[in-house]
Amino acid sequence: MKKRTKKTALNAGPRTAAFRTLRDWDKPEQRLQTLLRGNSVGLADRDAAFAAHLLQSVARNLRGIDHLIGGLCARPPDRIAREILRLGLAQVLFTREPAHAIANETVALAPDSMRAFVNAVIRRSIRERQDLRDRLAHAEPYIRFNLPAGLWQRWRDRFGDEKAKALAEFCQLPPETTFSINSFHPKAEEVARNSGLRAIAKYPHFFTMESAIPPYWFEEGLVYAQDPATAMACRLLNPRPGERILDACAAPGGKTRLLAELSGGQAEIVANDPAPKRLLRLKTNIRNLQLPGVTVRAVDWLAPVLNAESLRRGGFDAAIVDAPCSNTGVIRRRIEVARFFRESSLADHARTQLAILRSVARTVRPGGRLVYSTCSLEPEENEFVVRDFLAQQPDWTLQTSESTFPPQDQCDGHSAALLIRDPGK
Repeated sequence: MKKRTKKTALNAGPRTAAFRTLRDWDKPEQRLQTLLRGNSVGLADRDAAFAAHLLQSVARNLRGIDHLIGGLCARPPDRIAREILRLGLAQVLFTREPAHAIANETVALAPDSMRAFVNAVIRRSIRERQDLRDRLAHAEPYIRFNLPAGLWQRWRDRFGDEKAKALAEFCQLPPETTFSINSFHPKAEEVARNSGLRAIAKYPHFFTMESAIPPYWFEEGLVYAQDPATAMACRLLNPRPGERILDACAAPGGKTRLLAELSGGQAEIVANDPAPKRLLRLKTNIRNLQLPGVTVRAVDWLAPVLNAESLRRGGFDAAIVDAPCSNTGVIRRRIEVARFFRESSLADHARTQLAILRSVARTVRPGGRLVYSTCSLEPEENEFVVRDFLAQQPDWTLQTSESTFPPQDQCDGHSAALLIRDPGK
């Protein structure tokens, strides 16, 4: 008797893998790239790359595609049909795939009951391709820039039309892979001498490559992929040799590495994270990067009494809180933010951020330093949190703050504030 096997992504082509990923992408915490890896098992590298390209075409143009689907369909399609049409229109508008391949392969994704409907819409979109592109070019700005209407309006109100447009356009750019060299690795000089290495003009300790980056550089911990903006908070904290330093929201470990490097590997660093998966990734990265003087601990800063007391031990000289946030400063890297951002969530984020900041502050000794940072552009998560913290904590003062504006600084959006605890309290 022939054994029946469960149908999995192993027999999926690139369009099927992309469709399954879109179908599964329905929660804000889900990363599109992570979902695709689970749905593209067994695909050849070329097919996996094509599936990723299709997904990016959909994700970076989702509102525009949905706007056009609304005009092509007499009634709103159900969820499965909508995801298939999104994938089909992305190919029509943003790829050079042959028309027959787009039509045939897109229709093949549909159940029998909706194939005629999908076929009619996709073939019409192919015939009207230029008209659809013209309609998209004249759509409302938030549709063209693939932003929630509320976020687009917030940026217009705060930055003005010209700067808001520049920011929205920057968010649409595929991010370049940038990295810093891990000075603790014995082969660091080998990387620094590579002729293909290109320093980033405004950020000389961060690099890109003129050719493909050798995968073993990442695998062996010679370099660490991160945006230059991530260094701002660590530079403000100014870690020093001999200090005891807390990295309170450390995973995946990029700032931990920078803290170790800025202190010359001579500081005692305690790196925390509460989530088991993130903690495992943090431990793996620190071990791979061979960071000296770093201890990893699972700490939930929303359970402040237990965790603050367990870490106090005379207090930290300095601490950094890179708080969970809305991620509006890193939309080009986290495209799910453009889909799932809700203005109403900012108040919830701020409450969590303030609670974490207050909890961590208890572990910093009198006269110590604390940096609060996010990768959000929204004042509710940055200066307002700092303002509320200072109003509740009279023994702390704001020394300085910095922020980046992505299109101007050519990096991700980050904000950081350096707080000092009164040495007498």
